[in-house]
Formats: sequence, C-alpha cells, structure tokens
Amino acid sequence: MKRFLTYQNFYTLLVIGLLYTLFFLLFLDVLQAKPFSLGVTTIGLLGVIVIFTLWGVKKFLDHTSKELPNATILLILLSSLLLSLLLQQSITIKEKVDMSQTVFDNPLYSHYSKIANKYDLDLSFTKKVWEQRGPHDYKINHIFQQPKNSIDILFFGDSSISWGMIPQVIEQLTGKKVAMYAYESNLLTQNTSLLFDKISQYYLKKDGLVIFSFDVKNMQRTPKSIKISEASYYEILGWEEKDFDRYTDQNRESFYHKYISFDAFSLHYRHYSEYLKSNYYLGLKSPSIYRYYIEKVVNPKLSKAKALNDNYDTKFLRWDMRTVTEFNPKFMYKALYDNNRTTISIEDNNTAINAHAVQKIYGKRKLYMVPLYNNRESYIISRSIYASSYQNLGFELFDLGMALGDNTNYTMQADGTVENAKTHMANTGGLMKSILIGQWLAEYLSRTKN
Repeated sequence: MKRFLTYQNFYTLLVIGLLYTLFFLLFLDVLQAKPFSLGVTTIGLLGVIVIFTLWGVKKFLDHTSKELPNATILLILLSSLLLSLLLQQSITIKEKVDMSQTVFDNPLYSHYSKIANKYDLDLSFTKKVWEQRGPHDYKINHIFQQPKNSIDILFFGDSSISWGMIPQVIEQLTGKKVAMYAYESNLLTQNTSLLFDKISQYYLKKDGLVIFSFDVKNMQRTPKSIKISEASYYEILGWEEKDFDRYTDQNRESFYHKYISFDAFSLHYRHYSEYLKSNYYLGLKSPSIYRYYIEKVVNPKLSKAKALNDNYDTKFLRWDMRTVTEFNPKFMYKALYDNNRTTISIEDNNTAINAHAVQKIYGKRKLYMVPLYNNRESYIISRSIYASSYQNLGFELFDLGMALGDNTNYTMQADGTVENAKTHMANTGGLMKSILIGQWLAEYLSRTKN
C-alpha cells in the first residue's frame, strides 16, 4: 500500500485529472450534442486550469525518474480508464439517435399525390424528406424567419399538431399566412403563456387569429411548469422588439445559414459520412460489449435513449422545419368521430389559472381546439376543460372530433386504449387533419369576416 501513497503517484493522479478537466471544458458542448461554443466564464476557467496543469506537470516531473515504476504505470492506466467511464456521464442525446439528414424519397408521396389531386393541393414540396424528430428548443422555429406582424393564423400547441399538421396545406385552403409554434411535450400554463404572448405580439397581425391545440394532460400542469427548453424560454422572455428584429434577420435563409452555419455543416457532414460508410465501408461501430453492457452502467440515460430509438419501425420524416410526420406502415388506428356534447365537472385549479393566463395572450380572436382522439373519454375531458375554464373567457370552440364526420382516413399513432391515448397523426393522417383544419377555418373566416 505504501508503494502507492507517494508524492509521485499523487502528482500523477493530479495531472491526469487536470488533463481530463481541460478536455471536458473544451468539448462539453460536443458531448451534449450542441454547437461548439466557449463562453467568457469557460475561457477564464480554462486559463486557471491551464496554469494549474503546468504547475502539476512540473511537480510530476520533479518527483519522477526517467523510467516510470510499474506502480505508476498501473495507476495511470487504471485512473484513465475510470475517468473515461465517468466522462461518459456527460454524453447526452437531445434528438433521435438515428437522425441522419440524408435526403431520400418520401415513402408517403404517392399517397399524398392522390389526396392532393382530390383536394386540388400542391404537395410537391413533400417529395424529398430526411429523418429528424426534434427540435425541443423554443429558439428554433420557422416563425423566426417571418417579418413582424405578418401572420394571419398562429397555432400554439404540443405534438397534437407539431407532429402531422402541415401549415402549407392550411395556407392553400384559407389563403392566409399560417405559423405554428408547437413542440413535442409543450405545455399550456401560466408561465408558457408569457412566452406565447411575446411571440404573438411580434408576429401576429392586428386582426390575426390564435388557435391553441394541446392534449388534456398538457393543460392541467401546475401554472409555473415549463417542461422543455427552459434556457431559451427565459432568454426570449427578456427580449425587446429590437432583439426579435435581430433574431428574425439572422434566421432568414441567408448565405451563412445555408452554407456556413453549424446546421449546414451538420447536414453535409452526415450526408457525406453516410455516403462513405455505405459505398466504401469507412464507418466505425461501437463494440457491442460496450453498447449493451458497460454503457448501461456508466451512462444509463444515454443507453435508455438509444434503446428507445432502436425501434426503426417508426420514422420521423421532415421535408422542412415547419412540421414532422410519423411514418409507420403498421399504424392502423383511426381518429374517432364523436359529437357527444356531454361534459363533466373539472375541479382543477391549475387549469383555471392557466386559462386566465392564456386569455391575456395577444390576439383579437382565440380558438380552443379539441384535438383528434381515438377514444370518446379523451374527447369528453378536453371538451369539459373548455366548458369549465375557457368558454366563459371568450374562447371559441374548434372541435375536430365533431368536424371529422364519418371519414375513416385519419390514421393515428395509437393502440386504442384510454391509458395510452395519443393525439399524434401518422402516415397520411396528418395531411388529412390539415385539410380538415383548413376547410373548417376557410368556412369560419368567411362566416366571421365582418
């Protein structure tokens, strides 16, 4: 034991730890799958660590002979192995693992074309797609490419519309400019209403229409809840008009955005990586012993995320950054038509507080949308929330379940049970839902234009 408790070994461990700290500081963004960026605080800390490392290296050399003892070599190997495993804890996944943006033919396009002909739509923009599920960042949205006060119809929502709804279809059917500020697992609460109000005030026209589409579970959270993208939430909340102007300008399709930005680099990097791997076998693969055994222990969150994404039956398809479509030929469940106006008492103070906050969001007219469901119980709850918390605040009802009629072409991601009820459209279901929304809105706008 005394052979290990020496100054030489102490400085050995110190230097190894400092080198790993330097690596961690330099590549923390990379480990967390974010664009590489060094802040002022990080640069200052790096300077301190570099100075401390140089001092540690000097002490290590002063206490070490030209030939390292076996004990020191063993200590270096073991400590490096341990620190490498600990470093795995920093690696996270923010998006679907299999998210190669290699562009390919849309497997749904032939079905889309038949529907497009029936409804006189132009869906040529959906011919080519790539796989991408996210983003989960309030600062990443197509709306930031739009001019101030340019939006006629603004949707706020969760995956009930962010997965499947196609704004271009609604634009073609209504003749209005449509934007969708919706994300997977998004909430409608007192806190998120502050953000939505900021967005609406800048982008919505004075006579614009605001539509809220959320699953019931995302409207009944505590008023202070913010489930996604907290950093971006607080940043945008502090923006003034000039900040919106600047951010809108920089997010338009500039030369930088198309060819030089990190997103452009990622797109080309993935494309050529996939090409080299497929055609010249120049791909590296993690050893299965690590992937399936060690990683479960050293980084269980990452291992679980990868396991969830190993199911390649369902693919998330994008043709632009305005919408994403779930594709899985095995999805057979259909949205259910339901015109039952029965409601139940919703004794939920959270929902009432959230509703009063939503009422303050900028917009001349506001619609409460009941999403499509595959079961009657979910419809009852959604309509009951409207009746108890939103109707008396002046919100108009936009009930997709009643507007559906006896059409059976609305495919969903669902297993038919209330416990696992989904509002997600799949395959051609999202297109059909967009047509339903567009037709209803066209009639509504015509009826209320005065």
